[in-house]
Amino acid sequence: MCVVSPRGTKPFLGSAHNPGLQYSEDMRTPLQAHLASLKKKNVSNGAIVVVDNLKHELVALVGSKDFYDSTTSGQVNGALALRQPGSTLKPFTYGIALESGMTAAELLADIPREEGDEPIDFLPENYDKKFHGPVLLRNALACSYNVPAVRTAERFGEGLLLQKLHLAGFASLNRPASYYGVGLTLGNGEVTLLELANGYSTLANKGESSALHFIDSVKEVQGLTVRGWKPVADTQCTLGDSSSTPNSEPTGTPVFSEQIAFILTDILSDAAARSPAFGPNSSLSLPFRVLRKPVRQKITKTIGL
Repeated sequence: MCVVSPRGTKPFLGSAHNPGLQYSEDMRTPLQAHLASLKKKNVSNGAIVVVDNLKHELVALVGSKDFYDSTTSGQVNGALALRQPGSTLKPFTYGIALESGMTAAELLADIPREEGDEPIDFLPENYDKKFHGPVLLRNALACSYNVPAVRTAERFGEGLLLQKLHLAGFASLNRPASYYGVGLTLGNGEVTLLELANGYSTLANKGESSALHFIDSVKEVQGLTVRGWKPVADTQCTLGDSSSTPNSEPTGTPVFSEQIAFILTDILSDAAARSPAFGPNSSLSLPFRVLRKPVRQKITKTIGL
C-alpha cells in the first residue's frame, strides 16, 4: 500500500503486493486537472484520500499536486494537515437529532432570532444571507443551511456532538466541548482530510466506525490468501506498530444505528432535497449511492423518511 511521510506526499512502499502506490500516482493526474480548472479562483493546491468503505482500507492518498513544488508548499501534506471542515460535520448533528426521535420530515426553524430567544455567543447566517422559514430536516441538511444546524446543536448540546465525533474517529478535536461551542456543527474545530474521509465512511458502513487500515502483506498459506493488516495512524499516516493479525479485519465502534445511517446517507444522496441551494445538477450529484447495503424498507419506515 502507498503511505506517505508526515510532512509531504512523497510515497514509500508498505507492500510490493498491493497496488496502492499506483492508485496514488493515478489520483495525482485528476487532482492536477481539477486544480487547473480552479486556477482563476486562486486555488493552488489540494489533496485526495480514497477509502474502500467495505474493507476499511486506505486505497490511495495524495497530499499535494507536486511534492517538489515549493511555491505551493508541496511538502505540506494536505490530507494530514489540520483544517476547519466547514459544513461537513452537520450530518453528525442531524444524526443526533434523528436518534432523539425526530424524523427527516421534522420542521426546523430557519428564521431570525426573536427577543425572547435564549442568547448565544454568535448569530450564524446562511451562506446566501437569507432565511428560508420553517424547513424540513431533510432540506436543512441537504441544503447545508447554517441557522437550523446551529439551532439543532443548541438543542442537544455541543458535548454530545463532540462525543459522537470522537466515536467517529475525529481525534484532532482534542479541546473541551466548551472551547468549540455549538459552532462545532459549522466546522470551527480543525480536523484532517483523512479523519473526515473515515468519518463519512462511518455513515456508509451502517453507522459503524473502524480505524482505517492498509494491507501490509499478502501471501498464500495452504491454498488460502492471508492478508496482513496494519493501522493507519490518525495524524502521522506512517507504518507504526502492527497489532493486527493475518485475515483479521478491523473491528468497529457503533456511532449511529443502521437505520439512522441509512436516513443520513439517503438525505445526502437526495438531489431534489438539495436543489433549492445547489441546483438540480450540482457537483454533488454522484452516479452511485454511498450506503454499504440497503436497510429493509420496513425498518426505515418506522423511523420516518
